[in-house]
Amino acid sequence: MREIFGKTEENNSDTAKNFTLLPSMLFLHDAILEIKNESERIWIMSMDMQTGHAVSLLQNELMKAARRGVDTKIYLSKYALDFTDDIPHHFLLGGYMRDEINRFQEKMNKKEREDLILAGAKILFEPKKGIAKYIPYAGENHTKIFLIGQKTGYIGGINLKESGFRSADFMVKITDPIMLKELENRFLYLPEKDYKISFEDGSSILIDRGTRGRSITLETDEKNISETNGSINIATAWLPDGNILSILIKLHKEGKKVEVITGNPKGLKNLMELANNSSIEKVKKAKIPIFIYQGPIHTKMYIRRQLDGSPLFRFGSHNITRFGVIIGTSELSMQTQNENLTKQAEAFYQELRKKSIPL
Repeated sequence: MREIFGKTEENNSDTAKNFTLLPSMLFLHDAILEIKNESERIWIMSMDMQTGHAVSLLQNELMKAARRGVDTKIYLSKYALDFTDDIPHHFLLGGYMRDEINRFQEKMNKKEREDLILAGAKILFEPKKGIAKYIPYAGENHTKIFLIGQKTGYIGGINLKESGFRSADFMVKITDPIMLKELENRFLYLPEKDYKISFEDGSSILIDRGTRGRSITLETDEKNISETNGSINIATAWLPDGNILSILIKLHKEGKKVEVITGNPKGLKNLMELANNSSIEKVKKAKIPIFIYQGPIHTKMYIRRQLDGSPLFRFGSHNITRFGVIIGTSELSMQTQNENLTKQAEAFYQELRKKSIPL
């Protein structure tokens, strides 16, 4: 069932049963093995693709696949052309922070894209719309999807750059054919609106088109979190803000179990970091248990367990913040009540917890 902000369309979706949570390096290893054995198609959607050891391993296998005639397509955001290692090229927007290493990396990024094209791969850039065309950060496609053949897909939050594979993050491997078909549609059709695809097991794919001020993912997050009657565990690089932060504080005051794992408090280089520091102070004041992961973290997930034991696990590309909504990024997330996948997520969360200290 497809819901487009109130409009519902039937799509005869069946239960999506097959999920495996793969932390960063396990995902890389698994994806490379799948690519080696693929003979039909490899489609990738990512905001960025930056040179580095891990990404070069992936790119080498993509070039080999393209040379043997596999339909190899890589959909990137314009961000990949305007930024190198998250530093903008434009001087006034932060380009003054660039050094020779960053400029060399930009040249290597360009060369590796050219090598992929020479090998037979296609690199496409999803168009930005309206005024966002002229504003870096705004209107970018932040989605992360891999489709390898007709039987394997991955979704999650890993960025295709060296730091993406060194951070605490994951992708979820999906083998359900009906869900894979819906992910394929994201490549074939540029969404005109946000929409939700529901499956019989209670799983849903949430797609944000990138309309400024609207996000089906964030609206769903608010509903999910506000309905907690047991516990909610959040692991995120950026702390929730706005309505969701207010809901978490309210839940904690009501005696619900609320816990947050995040990274070291950020600096003050941009507005997003300023907002994150403000959220940290509000969480500390509310005395919500907050733990600092001792290493880089890029995870975007929460796990809700109700008093009756029923689970809900949400993950994907969407940070649990308003920043992406303000600048209009396109996103893809998933929520599921699948017990097996939720247990995998809980195990991943506990590993993060072991490597975290109280703030």
